[in-house]
Amino acid sequence: MSATRLVRKAAVVMVMAFTASLLAGCGPQEARVPAAPVLQDDGVYRVEVLMQSMRFNPDSITVPEGARLVIDLENVDGTPHDLVLSNDLLTEQLARGQKTTIEVGAVEGTIDGWCGIGTHRQQGMIMTITG
Repeated sequence: MSATRLVRKAAVVMVMAFTASLLAGCGPQEARVPAAPVLQDDGVYRVEVLMQSMRFNPDSITVPEGARLVIDLENVDGTPHDLVLSNDLLTEQLARGQKTTIEVGAVEGTIDGWCGIGTHRQQGMIMTITG
């Protein structure tokens, strides 16, 4: 094999490896299942919500009567997300692997939630909280 062909082959391999490393952080993520909600002795209903595949998981939360909702939010997606609630609560933007907690409190009626970044809401990144 000529030196030129070797150099070209090496360049192609390097480009392919670089592209694969870039795509590894942007492609589909391994699906995780959130922990089961817990009604604590102090009346706090704690729910883990994962941001993944342009969705909230779970995307529907029903809060037991008299309980106060606390959401433990984690972004397991390759795209930044946040959570905006119709009761004027919101989180900061979370990158992959980042977590935050949002204390919603007592829920009466329905609270709508969505990702406020770009067109994520229009793409279906929404949730509903009822109490």
